[in-house]
Amino acid sequence: MTNVNETRSTPTTPNGTGSFLAWLQPTVGALKELVELPDNWDSYGARPMSPSAATDALILLLETMDSETPPPTVVPTAQGGVQLEWHLAGLDLEIEVLGGGRYGLLLEDRQLGIDREAQIERSDVGPIRSALAELTRRAGGTRVAA
Repeated sequence: MTNVNETRSTPTTPNGTGSFLAWLQPTVGALKELVELPDNWDSYGARPMSPSAATDALILLLETMDSETPPPTVVPTAQGGVQLEWHLAGLDLEIEVLGGGRYGLLLEDRQLGIDREAQIERSDVGPIRSALAELTRRAGGTRVAA
């Protein structure tokens, strides 16, 4: 299993094209910091982020993002998980890593009037990939939905 503390010095896209994934380094850095949070980090009894949640988040991003996708804001959850967020260009996208190969998806698209909440299985991340493709397009990237 991939360890969130291990990164290559020159990250590339999963297809090996050599394109640098600009989002990778800041995202891994944020995950590393959050994994080190202590018990009760919010003073309300929050659990520290589990390394497996950080690893699952990173694997999901490697499977669904490309070099043009803006980096997410990485947010710890009180249950020891992680949420990935993007808020730009009229699009609010939040993905919570639920564990067990499941993700919570919240998508609000003010341009198209879409408000969607869903639970996504690891075996079908198509809706996440599509949402990230649209986000990338609006952010100025050229990615086309797969």
